[in-house]
Amino acid sequence: MVRRCLVLHCLRMMIMEQQWDDIQAMGSAIINEVVDHISVYLAHIRAEGVSPLRVLTAWLGSRGNDAPRIARWYFGELLKASMTPQVFKAHPPDIAPFLRRMVRLGYKDWLLNQLLQSSVLREIMGSVLDDYLKDDGSDGQPPRKRAKVQL
Repeated sequence: MVRRCLVLHCLRMMIMEQQWDDIQAMGSAIINEVVDHISVYLAHIRAEGVSPLRVLTAWLGSRGNDAPRIARWYFGELLKASMTPQVFKAHPPDIAPFLRRMVRLGYKDWLLNQLLQSSVLREIMGSVLDDYLKDDGSDGQPPRKRAKVQL
């Protein structure tokens, strides 16, 4: 019990100090079932200045394509907890690495479905389509440059 508490305390300190390589090393040193279970808790991190997307990318970073798939329930819980508009808006630089990591864990169809239901993705696509429809060039003027999408 004491060892478990010490490991979790060390993980907490590594997250606060943003030691991503050490977090990845810790995740690779533990059996996959335990890593999967802890990852669900890490997906719920809502501490100031801490990105759950970045933490999960590091924690699950050692899982390669040859590793067994993460269990479907854990995968679903990771998506529900981490792919929210609030998380995406708060941590936009971490979205792409997180999605790349999730694709490697399996269930690409579930990931795609979650993305299609995401209001953040709808905002991005709505912005692109609105600009496209407004600036189709039919008035003889070249289309104006599309504004950067703000998450």
